[in-house]
Amino acid sequence: MVYRLGIVGVGHWAERLQKSMATEKIAFHKALDISTFEEKKKFLDSFCIDASRYYQISPGAALPKEFFHGIDIAQIASPVQYHKSQTIQALESGKRVVTEKSFAANRDDFNEVADFLRDGGYENNLYVHLHYLRKMPTMRLASMLQSAIKEYGNITSVNGTFFEDYREEDRRRKWLFRPENGGIFLDWIHPVEVIARGCGANFKECLDAKTFVITPDYGEYPSGALGTFTVSGKNFAAGATATISVGKGFQSLTHKVLRINFESAFLDLAYMDSEREIITGQRGSVRLVELDGHKTILYEHLKGPIAYDFLIDDMVRLCQGTQPHLLLPEMSNIFDPVWMFNEAAKDPVTNANDVAEFTKSGVDRTLFTEQTIYR
Repeated sequence: MVYRLGIVGVGHWAERLQKSMATEKIAFHKALDISTFEEKKKFLDSFCIDASRYYQISPGAALPKEFFHGIDIAQIASPVQYHKSQTIQALESGKRVVTEKSFAANRDDFNEVADFLRDGGYENNLYVHLHYLRKMPTMRLASMLQSAIKEYGNITSVNGTFFEDYREEDRRRKWLFRPENGGIFLDWIHPVEVIARGCGANFKECLDAKTFVITPDYGEYPSGALGTFTVSGKNFAAGATATISVGKGFQSLTHKVLRINFESAFLDLAYMDSEREIITGQRGSVRLVELDGHKTILYEHLKGPIAYDFLIDDMVRLCQGTQPHLLLPEMSNIFDPVWMFNEAAKDPVTNANDVAEFTKSGVDRTLFTEQTIYR
């Protein structure tokens, strides 16, 4: 059976998903956006979607009931500020729903949607797509974490640095960094999701929260963030911490590494952009190093499906009534540190020297030369 998909927001996410839709498990059937049909026509033509199956609305307007006719599943891929209302509308229309990134931009809205899901019995009808959980370094972590803990002791700290170079696409999408969309820490939630789900961390307290304006060309809002947290869990030593540095708009620098520090070793997960994964066929790498003598025990360049291949399969399972990959308690655990950070962060740092130090220290904490890309 082929399930019919309706996408809300024909842009970044829809274009990525397109690469994985040749499986004939999910068919792109309807689309909705704030742009005109002519503006999106080139992309829509690739799926044979004509104007009769395209819906244009104004920002924040209700989704038309006709959009839901004839589809099995809806993907919410608009700016995050609209996810709460659009997710609820789609569920109330009787559809299975995949929401990108988050169904809310702040703690209060998250809790309101969570109550709606529980009270209405919708918990198994919604899947929040956090694509770094389905990238190959994270998948490899799942297969080796317990053996690494047995050999090298519990996790003492985790350092995640996810920096991305300047991109014209992000300059056009300045709304990414605005507070009504959750800001940069929600946009770059990926190290948090891997630490929480992949490492089994419970984020207890936000010790430090700083934001940075990396480039004024992305607008006045912060496009970089540094957060330090206390964390706990069965895989963690007492007093463990997580330090997360994220940002977009750096000059000639892309660096996406999560370093997991055990008592006598460290494990680096090096990630690649989805676009580079598609072009090169590579999927990042993992490296395990003993602290005694800095001996490399394991170094693998990874292969396998991309995250959007898994998303297609997750959509099919959701349509078939299978329990989603992420359940509500797990989502709460992932998003709670984002709300902690946003509630603690003050005015952004704009001084160029401070931004440079933030950049250097973030890379130094997770230095993995082979995966730091200078363009």
